[in-house]
Amino acid sequence: MNKGKGASSKEAGPSTADGGPQAPNISQQALEAREAGIADVQRLLAAPEDLQRLEHLRAEVASKLSSARSALSSSTAAQIDAAKYGLQLLDKSHRHIAKLRLCIDKIDDLCAECSNLVEHHDKIRALSHAHRNITQVLDELGDIIDLPMRAAAVEELLQSGDEGLVAAFEGLTVLEGTSNNIKEAWRRNAKKAQDLGELAQYLTQVGDAMQTFERRLWSLAWSYHTLAQQKPRTLVDIARIVEMQEQMDAHYVATKAAYVRPRHYKERLMLEIEAAVTRRFAPLLALAGQHGAPNAKVKYDQDGNRVLREERDYLGSLVDVERVGSQGRQLPGATDAELAVMQIHEEEIFDETFWLETLLGGCTALETELAEAYDYVSPCFS
Repeated sequence: MNKGKGASSKEAGPSTADGGPQAPNISQQALEAREAGIADVQRLLAAPEDLQRLEHLRAEVASKLSSARSALSSSTAAQIDAAKYGLQLLDKSHRHIAKLRLCIDKIDDLCAECSNLVEHHDKIRALSHAHRNITQVLDELGDIIDLPMRAAAVEELLQSGDEGLVAAFEGLTVLEGTSNNIKEAWRRNAKKAQDLGELAQYLTQVGDAMQTFERRLWSLAWSYHTLAQQKPRTLVDIARIVEMQEQMDAHYVATKAAYVRPRHYKERLMLEIEAAVTRRFAPLLALAGQHGAPNAKVKYDQDGNRVLREERDYLGSLVDVERVGSQGRQLPGATDAELAVMQIHEEEIFDETFWLETLLGGCTALETELAEAYDYVSPCFS
């Protein structure tokens, strides 16, 4: 009977005039709960013997009531937390909506401003180009003004020692690139052919610094053997500089930068080393060309005997002599009478054995020198 009532109350649930749900009637629900409770008590105490279970029923009802209160408390706390989280999300949504409205208003303002700028697009573009060109000109003027100071700094770096050779070359390369760009820009933009005027004094110092650097570079390459023994790292730096310049020359050729003059450092280095080697080989080459030329002096007496040793007193008179005959046998010592009349003269001859020994000894020394240069420098490349 109670179930039927509950079902009928759900089916005929209260509603508003527009068909939406209506707030629940608390008094009606309390009355229905009271009636359901009375019905449950009547069912449980329908027989006289059921009175004996009254204490048990009370304990059971108390336990159920406690469980119901705990479940209601937990459910209520969960609902409160969910409600708080929902309110936080709602507040956050309101803030984002406000920001979105501000952004939309800003977009509308910018669109209105752009609609006005579109009418002057050509003027704005010309102004932008002019601003970019002026900025570029100012940067280039700053570079031009700094050229002498930076060139002087590179010269000081060169004077401080050979350790900064690569850094000096890199700095000079940048300065020279700036100088070349200035010259080319002047050539293109000048309305008539004319010199650089006051710019020349800024660019001249860069060229002077590069010439000083190159003189220092080739003087070091000329002394390759001394560097190999004492400063092999400097010799490696020279090779690095040559390689860097070769790469730049190839880049200028590929980009058809005709206003940049290739330096051909590799050819210059080979010529300098060749000249240094030629200088060191020059005495040997001269000796090799003197085959057959007299290179020794031999003494003979008036009879054609070769004098190996002679001894004279303080007056220059001959007091002793050691001679070899024509057959290669040593002659006995001369008497005083023979020494008094003996006449000794010198003749120049070509001693081939001495010539070969001197030539081969020089070649061996140069061969050892070149091998030592390689041994000193090769670890620096690893």
